[in-house]
Amino acid sequence: MKISKRTYRQIKNLEQKCTFDTENKVAHIPLHYASPDDLLDEHLSWPDKPVISDEAMDYLRDIVSVVPDMFSVEISLTVDDYGIYTHDQLMDALRVTIENTYYYHDEKRRQTNVLSVFFIIIGFLTLTVEVMGGTAGWLGEKGSMVRSIVETLLDVMTWVFLWEGCAL
Repeated sequence: MKISKRTYRQIKNLEQKCTFDTENKVAHIPLHYASPDDLLDEHLSWPDKPVISDEAMDYLRDIVSVVPDMFSVEISLTVDDYGIYTHDQLMDALRVTIENTYYYHDEKRRQTNVLSVFFIIIGFLTLTVEVMGGTAGWLGEKGSMVRSIVETLLDVMTWVFLWEGCAL
C-alpha cells in the first residue's frame, strides 16, 4: 500500500515523538524514564507487580492515537535506573496495561453499540405507533386536545431516541 502525501506530512509532524519505518510500516515509540517511579502508579505497584500509571498510559495513548492506521506500533522502554524492577517486569506491566485498556475500551464500544441499536429500535417503534395510531384512530378523535398531546409526545420521543441512537 502506497503512503499518501497526507500520511507523509503526518509522519513528519510526529518525528519528534517517534520514528517511522515506512518500508515495514512500523512506528517506533521510544519511552525514556529516569526511574520506574515516573512510569508506575506508586499506590498500586508492589515490588514483584509493577502497575503502569494512568498518566503514562494517557501519554502513550495520545501518541498512538495519532499514528497513521497503516502503521503498527512498536514500543521500546529505556529506564536509567531500574531500581527493584527489571526491564522485563516493566515491559510486561506495560503490555498488560495496554491489553487491559484495549479490553476495557472494546467492551465499552460494544455496550455503546448495543445501546445505540436499542435506541434506534425504540425510536422506530414510537414512530410506528405514532403513524399507525394516528391513521387508525388509536390516539383519539381528529382535532382533539388529547390526540394533539399524544402525537406531540410520540413525535418528541421518536426524535429523541433516534437522535441519541445515531449520536452514540
